[in-house]
Amino acid sequence: MGIPLLAFFVGLFIAFTCDGTADNGDSVQHYLISKYAWQHPVLFLDHWGKPLFTLLSSPFSQFGMEGMKVFNLIVFTSTLFLTGKIAQNLQLSPWVAQLALWACPYVFPQVFGGLTEHLFAFWLMAAVLAYQKERFILAAFLISWMPFIRSEGLMMMGVLGGFLFLEKQWKSLPFLLGGTLIYSIAGAFHHADLFWVWTKTPYLIGADNYGSGKPFHFFEQLFYITGIGVMVAGCLGLIRLLASPRKIKENKVLWLALSCFLVFIVAHSVFWTYGLFHSYGMSRVLMGVLPCFALLAAFGVNWTQGFKIQWLRTITKGALVLGMLILPFVIAKYKVVYPESFSANYVQVLFNDFIKEKTTQKSFEGADYILTDSPHVRMKLNVDPWNYERVENMHQIPKAALKEDPIIIWDKYFSVLEAGVSFERLEKEGFVPRKKLIDAWHQDTVYIIYTKANSAHAFE
Repeated sequence: MGIPLLAFFVGLFIAFTCDGTADNGDSVQHYLISKYAWQHPVLFLDHWGKPLFTLLSSPFSQFGMEGMKVFNLIVFTSTLFLTGKIAQNLQLSPWVAQLALWACPYVFPQVFGGLTEHLFAFWLMAAVLAYQKERFILAAFLISWMPFIRSEGLMMMGVLGGFLFLEKQWKSLPFLLGGTLIYSIAGAFHHADLFWVWTKTPYLIGADNYGSGKPFHFFEQLFYITGIGVMVAGCLGLIRLLASPRKIKENKVLWLALSCFLVFIVAHSVFWTYGLFHSYGMSRVLMGVLPCFALLAAFGVNWTQGFKIQWLRTITKGALVLGMLILPFVIAKYKVVYPESFSANYVQVLFNDFIKEKTTQKSFEGADYILTDSPHVRMKLNVDPWNYERVENMHQIPKAALKEDPIIIWDKYFSVLEAGVSFERLEKEGFVPRKKLIDAWHQDTVYIIYTKANSAHAFE
């Protein structure tokens, strides 16, 4: 329990002293869905929002973004505990496995927001632990809920289903459909469609603006996400596992972990290469299966204990562990620097500073209609994004033109990517810029606030 407890108390301090939100978009949008689900219960069945994540996090999000951070911190440290437990059952060092996960330089800063990857990782480890203890029905039932945490849960269902099939655990296989069956029935009343889980998925709708990229993008990003120390240990574990084909039964849990990891990263590589399922090449998705890689890292470090020379065992293990501990703070691409790694980024700071002005806050409160596609802006304005009489997205420009005194907050990322609205279009529609917020590092416009030409709102 040492490392999970340490991570929890360190995380509590960070959660209440740093104002970061993990990212500007999905993290905040998941928080908003979770927070307002009690006012708009239909959000508990929102496919994009991930129904199970929304359900479990919603009590915490009622206390603000800090509450959401505490939720994900509890989830993450619980994942550390489960990862250590699985390693211990494999007669590996539990603290090495836990350290390998916590020491990934990209991971810990991403805990402090509303991302779904951490709950996905926790749920996966819970299912793997149940499988390890030969509680096959429980393992199948647990993993059946994963598609409602992240859509990649379908892949994990397939992997575990394959292992259960090979073990001839016929009674457990129907339980792989448990979560889907329950949510299908629960959502059928609202969607008027028993198969809404499939027909309403947002990832089957074409979207050219998400793009595509290199086939080995995610394998390259894995190196940066894990850092050198964890990557070397993980590769040693992989080599050791592949070099022991006769011990498949003995190492079946590690093979399950490796299979989950490889299926996940290969599938995302295919999606990104061919521009499928709204893949955006985001590195963070790999966090969902990093506990599997941490188990491989512990297996790799354990290999060094087989060296016959005492000093070689000590030096090798020490070097690997020190590499995990030190390198994330020194040379990693995503190296951890307190408080910068856990604080609001420069785009958020621009709007945060702007909204702190009393006159600005009053101006927004007085607006009868606000258009914005930025989740961070919606959060800072403290408005209900599902109160469509007050707040909507850029697609509603014609509606805004009919309002007496609207405010449009255009940003170069969400307004363009999600709504396809350029600032030239806004000016053609008769809106005029009243305030520009400039990125001092790149001399690039981040936010432009528009109003009608005869509007009472002037932010200069």
